[in-house]
Amino acid sequence: MAKYTAEDAFRKSAIHCLTQKRKCMIPDLLANYHCANVNAEGEQCAYSCLLPKERFQLFGGTVSNMGQGEDFMIELAREGYDMALKGPLTLTQRVMYEMVEVHDLYKVKNWKEKILQVGEKYAFDRSFLEGFE
Repeated sequence: MAKYTAEDAFRKSAIHCLTQKRKCMIPDLLANYHCANVNAEGEQCAYSCLLPKERFQLFGGTVSNMGQGEDFMIELAREGYDMALKGPLTLTQRVMYEMVEVHDLYKVKNWKEKILQVGEKYAFDRSFLEGFE
């Protein structure tokens, strides 16, 4: 049984995003920027914040290109989150993919509104968001 619920993951990710207030970006070989799990500045994305930053050293240092594949899901399961490697996605995975969309696709100024929508969709407590802009 998982140590953390989907709502726990939502709350941790929401607090992380609204505290960091920046997208976690890294440059590619052409100097274009794209979202990443962890960057050289120590920022994390909406999903990777569920793991301690130190865990990403297992995957090649502070800049992670681990993606959201099997290695990432195994690490999240070890941390205590409900992750499926095969078959249908778990509730935690569905919620976190939506949080990644908020992080990756929307401007930071719109994050709170979008995070509130994710929480409402899943009937999660959102009262903790009141203190954030």
